[in-house]
Amino acid sequence: MFRYRFESVLSPMHTLPPLIAKSGTFRLPLVDSTAERLVGALLEPQLERRREAFRLSLARDPALAVWALVHARDQPEHVTAYLSGLAGWLAAAPLKLFSGITLAFAESEQEALREEFAEPAGCSLAVAELAAQLARAARGNEDRAYLLGMVHLGAAWLQEVSDVDAPHGIGEFLPAWFLRDSLQLSQARAEQSIEAACVAQAMAAVCSHDRDHWRALDCESTHWIGRWERLGSEWASHGPWAARLATLIEQLTVKERLETDFHHTLENAKLEAIKEFAYGAGHEINNPLANISARAQTLLAEETDPERRRTLAAINAQAFRAHEMIADMMLFARPPRPKLQQVELGTLVRTVGVELTAQATDQQTELAVRLPHTVVTIEADPTQIAVALRSLCVNSLEALVRGGNVSVELIAPTSQEPRARLCVTDNGPGIPCDGREKIFEPYYSGREAGRGLGLGLSKCWRIVTMHGGAIVVADADGSGDKPSGAVFTIYLPVRRPARLK
Repeated sequence: MFRYRFESVLSPMHTLPPLIAKSGTFRLPLVDSTAERLVGALLEPQLERRREAFRLSLARDPALAVWALVHARDQPEHVTAYLSGLAGWLAAAPLKLFSGITLAFAESEQEALREEFAEPAGCSLAVAELAAQLARAARGNEDRAYLLGMVHLGAAWLQEVSDVDAPHGIGEFLPAWFLRDSLQLSQARAEQSIEAACVAQAMAAVCSHDRDHWRALDCESTHWIGRWERLGSEWASHGPWAARLATLIEQLTVKERLETDFHHTLENAKLEAIKEFAYGAGHEINNPLANISARAQTLLAEETDPERRRTLAAINAQAFRAHEMIADMMLFARPPRPKLQQVELGTLVRTVGVELTAQATDQQTELAVRLPHTVVTIEADPTQIAVALRSLCVNSLEALVRGGNVSVELIAPTSQEPRARLCVTDNGPGIPCDGREKIFEPYYSGREAGRGLGLGLSKCWRIVTMHGGAIVVADADGSGDKPSGAVFTIYLPVRRPARLK
């Protein structure tokens, strides 16, 4: 596949976890220097520093960048098309994504593969750095140009490491933007984006020894060719860190499983406590509330003074509000069992969008509904799923107060993600990292972040988990230094949830 060869000393060669698909199994090599960086990234407790550690890992290893791009291909373009966005996604990815690091190549293959990848690795790094420099001068996005330069050989790499002679449909493994921009690399400059044009120039320059070509780019050829050779040689070296990374992932997986079991037990204990409190409050508080409300209504029927009528009406309304809060808590603690049936999610999402159109219009907020071309059907309780989705939409609308955008998107299941996804995204003030762990707890107030108050998100979480699904929250825009907005994603199994069988 590649023309030049670097000599290297034979040593154990690990691979990243395999990429498995219908057209074959793909095993990309794991560089020891990358393994060392990943060890540091996985041990970093702070999210921002962890994200930066993953960014540095991606920026130095084209194989890791291609591997991450394949895994994240179903994510939005603002995540996968930028080095910082891809690093943010990788930093928040589940630990099981990294499981499967192995000594996958036989000793007889190791030297050949190391030679096969050393030159393109160094070439990709040189192209990425030069493309970013050119994009900065052309007022393009250097972060995007760097990533495209790093992975511009991605399809060829996957072809090289497939376990079949001629895998078909490699394009299906990569995001749409990559296929589009890769095609532009061979097109006329007028048809290219700024970033694709910069990568095309960098590719021509790195592969050229013509000094006039380099002078046209205002660059030193010896600098970039030297970096190409040095980085290629460095990329080909191996050591003990890959094995250490595999051991670390095993230990962290055990730790994560223990923490999950603990949190599951704690969550059940909390629900039982809330249940006891809710039913106790229902017996002890509802009777006085009913008495207050009845007295207020009796006095209201006989009162003629307008000011006193307003006061009595407020007393009655507040008594009903307190009653509804207790009812909500009881519903959260002991919700009705879902009545499962076949639900076409597209119709459900469209209905919820129509119901909330008036509220969005009143506050001058644009509410958009995006549906896939395919029909997505799951086994669920349609009323409960509608309540959960409506709660997320209302939460986003309340976060914006006035103006802004809210989108509701249904994403069909894929081979990589077999669950259906409901994504509610807003461009509001976002959610602080320190509040995300509590955001689904009853009556947690995130008013300082612009979110609502009450049981809306808690009910949503309760309904989704009862259906065997999950709900996560993340920044809506992770491409900048200051992420903004929020995206709530509901994951729902297509078939009957195991806990309800």
